[in-house]
Amino acid sequence: MPLLQFLLLVLLFSSSLAKRKKRHRPSIVLDSPNGNATTSTTIAFTVNKRLSTSIKVHFLLNGNLIKAFDSTYFHNRNKRLISMDISNIPRQNKHNVSVILLNAKTNKVYQTVTKETWFVDDYKTLLHQQFTCPNNTCQRPNNNFAAPFYASVLNVFSALELENIRNLTRSKRDLYTDTTVGEIESVNNNYRRTKKLIAANTPGLMHTIYTTLENVARTLNEKYWRFHISALNTTCRSHESLQFLLYNSNNQGFYDWHMDRGISGSSSKRKLSMTVQLTDSNEYTGGALEIMTGRDHVSMPRQAGIVSIFPSYMLHRVSPVLSGSREAIVLWFTGCEGYT
Repeated sequence: MPLLQFLLLVLLFSSSLAKRKKRHRPSIVLDSPNGNATTSTTIAFTVNKRLSTSIKVHFLLNGNLIKAFDSTYFHNRNKRLISMDISNIPRQNKHNVSVILLNAKTNKVYQTVTKETWFVDDYKTLLHQQFTCPNNTCQRPNNNFAAPFYASVLNVFSALELENIRNLTRSKRDLYTDTTVGEIESVNNNYRRTKKLIAANTPGLMHTIYTTLENVARTLNEKYWRFHISALNTTCRSHESLQFLLYNSNNQGFYDWHMDRGISGSSSKRKLSMTVQLTDSNEYTGGALEIMTGRDHVSMPRQAGIVSIFPSYMLHRVSPVLSGSREAIVLWFTGCEGYT
């Protein structure tokens, strides 16, 4: 056999062997969470290994080792699904989940899978919980009551409802106008670049949106803050008219640091601010809704359909949209008097 042919055969054999070895190399797949926000109370991952390989797995949360699985855990198993209960992990926070697959003898790292995700409440689950403040008769919390800076929930609208809302906003693009800032309602493109559409509570889809968001606000308020929000049958409005907002990348739409509570007029009675994310995170870059929590600020979840709510005195902003566009609904809930 000529030398060149021999070398080619050796090369092909080596390549085939390497591919086969790589194909049978131990690996892990993070099954859940699988989105940038999840209501799941478990973290699950699948470990695939060669029968002769001795492995171990480390599970880390926010850089801290939570649990180690030694080689005996995978004895005589080529594949194993591991599911861990995370129901005790605080909701309303963003977490870094890491799973590391190692050689049990040499500690060589075969693979590391990392995922940043929000663990948020499932709105449908909250609806079945009982709170101690029926009919909006909440008492002010005592000193032991820990109210969060913000809260986010998923599964408020169905996929079909979200699609119908997006279709509605697209059909009314020519009605959007520049947003204003401040008590004198002036346009300031150096402070805010956003298009808005104020939408009334009319029969049909708009009534469904209003009713749903009113229920979300009351549910979260009763669970977390217990502000006195006006009842729907009183002379005081329970909320202002909702707005559809559009942030475009063609002018790097944004809204600088501000708080929603004003010093006069209806804005002075704002207690809770709500944002409904209409566009998914893969539709745009930038455009993060960020809330100031002391010296630090935190970005809210970006998954389509997620609802985030926070007291109207919290400083927050929307960073410039760098590509694509971001759509959202905003709504403010009020009372007959100040913060009680």
